[in-house]
Amino acid sequence: MVPGSAPLSAVNAATATQADRRRRQVLLSRWLLGAAVVALVAVIAYAAVTDRASPGEADFVARVRDVHPELSPARAPDERLIDVARSTCRPEGMSSVDRRWLNQIGVEVEWFTDASQVLCPSR
Repeated sequence: MVPGSAPLSAVNAATATQADRRRRQVLLSRWLLGAAVVALVAVIAYAAVTDRASPGEADFVARVRDVHPELSPARAPDERLIDVARSTCRPEGMSSVDRRWLNQIGVEVEWFTDASQVLCPSR
């Protein structure tokens, strides 16, 4: 053995300890990455499930569909009905495109405007 050098068994032990430490770091990194992916998927799933109409909006859509049972969700999607209803709350009111769409699906513009006032925040 050379003076001032560590015995071979001590060098092997240090190398083994470094290898064990590296393996633990890799394993921990994999677990953390996996947990982050699971958390991200859970957040996306939660957002997809909770991205639904508020109770007031759901009641409004139900009322429109009760009065106009011929309106299928494919012909008049809930989101579009709510967007058009919310447009009646703006000072400039409903656009001509929205009026035309309501006429195309067979909904009276005046009735729809009156019914949608429940969604306006100031009323």
